[in-house]
Amino acid sequence: MILRPANCNAIAVLAMILPAAAWADQSGTVSLAPNTFLNLDTGATSGTGGDILWTGIELMPQGRAGLYNLGKYGSRAFKSIQARHASSAQFSSKPIPATTLVPGDVFGVRSNGGRFGKMLVTAAASGSLSLQYTIFSAASPGAMVSAAATAGPQVAGIQNNYSYILPGLPNYGIAPGSIFIIVGTGLSTSAAPVLQSSAAPGLPKTLNQTSVSV
Repeated sequence: MILRPANCNAIAVLAMILPAAAWADQSGTVSLAPNTFLNLDTGATSGTGGDILWTGIELMPQGRAGLYNLGKYGSRAFKSIQARHASSAQFSSKPIPATTLVPGDVFGVRSNGGRFGKMLVTAAASGSLSLQYTIFSAASPGAMVSAAATAGPQVAGIQNNYSYILPGLPNYGIAPGSIFIIVGTGLSTSAAPVLQSSAAPGLPKTLNQTSVSV
């Protein structure tokens, strides 16, 4: 079992627990020509700046923005991802290649402004990429952590440590004997996580003042 600390970006995912926020959810569609930037907070495209850049061969996060590819799950899975669902995604600065961005592919986004959302590839041809998206209303990650610490531990969900498949999707579930993660807020202290060894005397039952009883 792996516990992820409350200040880790893994708690801010494709769909997440959100406090009160000033922004409303923003939905729309966009078609990106090669070498086009997309601003996730406004939905505007431009030839410079923005949160993600479509080069024609890959989708590249810019600055502190991040991407997390879920896979080719289609529009049904895209629609099922809600702002108040709980899931875990490893947002990354690595680009997503065009070979992965086929119609039906679903991926998560994190903007430089601290907002999170979901995207669905609706078309990909001749170097252009068409997307359907929803950017959820959200405070900054720091504000979420502070709110969580005030409220105390909040368990939002449990997922397989290897697949991170969302609840309701095919193959979701925790098999007997498998490793899983607990997702939520306020689950641990703000101390940086330390890699643990399973060698004798074994993994500790308490880490960063956190333990779990089943």
